[in-house]
Formats: sequence, structure tokens, C-alpha cells
Amino acid sequence: MAPSILSSVIACHNAFDELIDDIQNADEGDPQDWAGERGRLCMWTAYNCAKETGPSSLDFRLRDSSHVRQPIIKFLNDLLLRLKEVQKARAGGEESDTESTEDEDEDEDADGDEDEAPGTYMDALRSSVGVLINCLNGMSILADNPARIDHRIGVKQSDVSGQ
Repeated sequence: MAPSILSSVIACHNAFDELIDDIQNADEGDPQDWAGERGRLCMWTAYNCAKETGPSSLDFRLRDSSHVRQPIIKFLNDLLLRLKEVQKARAGGEESDTESTEDEDEDEDADGDEDEAPGTYMDALRSSVGVLINCLNGMSILADNPARIDHRIGVKQSDVSGQ
């Protein structure tokens, strides 16, 4: 069975909660940027009834609209992957902080340019999380009144004309 929107949304909310808790517990800066993105996801979830069950749920409304349902699930899964990448990058960043500064000298290229700054990768991940949430917000218009294309698949001209 295909994954539900509800399970993907819950996984994203849990990943955001873990990330924000980890940042707060480690005292590694202000988690407000991530909390803001989580808030935007919460607003999308509430507006689209993505955490609801039954006939008012987003899963139910999109049951015959796979052309809308599949991209939403893909965006949610991509969002979850990005949040896991952030957790990995933070874990890797904590380990690299304990290394000596001699290793930093080895990271320089032959022409003396340094590799990508440590914050740049995290900034790119944060930006991609924002873009994915923007994409979900854009899909809200389609999710409000989706065309039931899956319901019409397999219907022939003769079935419609009544002959």
C-alpha cells in the first residue's frame, strides 16, 4: 500500500521536534529558524487537514487524485530526508569540532582556497527545507478541490454515452 500523507506528515513533525530539541539541548545556537519552518509546516498541516482522519482528511480528499497526492507525498518525503541530513550534518559537525586545527590546514586546496565554509551547508539545507514547504503551500490550491482523475481512468466513450 502507498504511504499515506498522514504518516509522512507525522514523521516530518517528529523529525522537526527532534532537531529543535537537539539544538536546544546542545546550546548550539538559536533554534528559532527551524522552529519557524516547523511552524510553517504546522500551518500547512492545519489548513489542509493533513493530520485529520475520516472524510475531512487530506488523504480522503485526494483518494482519487493521485496526480496531486503523489507530489505531496514526494515533497513530504524529501522534507524528511532533508531533516535527517541536517541531523547527520550536525552530528558530523560535533565530531569535527573535537579534531585538531592541523586537520583544517590539510583541507586547503593547492591554490590556497579553503573548502566550503561550515555554515554554508547548513544554510543550504535550511533553504531547501523552506523551498519544500513553499512547494507544499503551492499544492494547497490543488488539494482544496482536486480533480478526480483516478476515478475516470479506464472509462470508455461508450460507458459515458450510455450506448
